[in-house]
Amino acid sequence: MKGFGLQWIRAIAQRFNKGGPAAIGDGRHQNQGPKPLLPEQQQALLVQVLEGEPPGGDRWSGPKVDLWISELLGRSVSPH
Repeated sequence: MKGFGLQWIRAIAQRFNKGGPAAIGDGRHQNQGPKPLLPEQQQALLVQVLEGEPPGGDRWSGPKVDLWISELLGRSVSPH
């Protein structure tokens, strides 16, 4: 027993009827997700920068990386 609700079973049956067995698979595996925030060249630059000291000393942290990326892109970025 899977515990699927009637509405979800109907949605799966409808997808199966429209597209066959391939249509009822988990589509998340084909989802590449959003485009990266930084292109490859800027990602390589970030890796180089992270190997050194952060501005203000101490250690790199999420907020410091966010600030560095914001300055690189010229706009604010989400801390996530």
